[in-house]
Amino acid sequence: MKPFAAVVLFLLVIGVSSPVQGQYSGYCPTCFAVIGVSDVTGQTSSQSTVTVVSSAPKSGDYMIRWYADVSATCSSTASGNVTFTFSWTDASTTRNFVSPPLNATTTNGVGNYVSGTIPIYAGSGSAISYSSSYSISCGGISHLAYDVHVSVETTQ
Repeated sequence: MKPFAAVVLFLLVIGVSSPVQGQYSGYCPTCFAVIGVSDVTGQTSSQSTVTVVSSAPKSGDYMIRWYADVSATCSSTASGNVTFTFSWTDASTTRNFVSPPLNATTTNGVGNYVSGTIPIYAGSGSAISYSSSYSISCGGISHLAYDVHVSVETTQ
């Protein structure tokens, strides 16, 4: 193999853009940084605003990653769900994203989960937060519990 071809092949393998195409083709592990985390477990009611990032460090692209699961059983058949509303402000407008529901429609609800990734643009100083709406009936006096894990990353 000629030296130039070997160098081009090496650069393509490690993810450096081709000088001909000018497009990045690899993964950049240093391009992401977690700037906020919330881990709530054993929740048995709605949550008011939970701030994950109190102030975005600069205007730009961010990624909200979230995972929620049912973590404790009901004493009887469960019905209903929990939804999550994620909120932030872009350059001028408050934005909201409502999650698909975390359903509790099985014998006891355990095993159900929902998750997602939300790419957003947040303005400098914007808070990034979420709230939850709990609407689950278990019958009897026990409560179905859920866990929710949220992180926010910079993507620039």
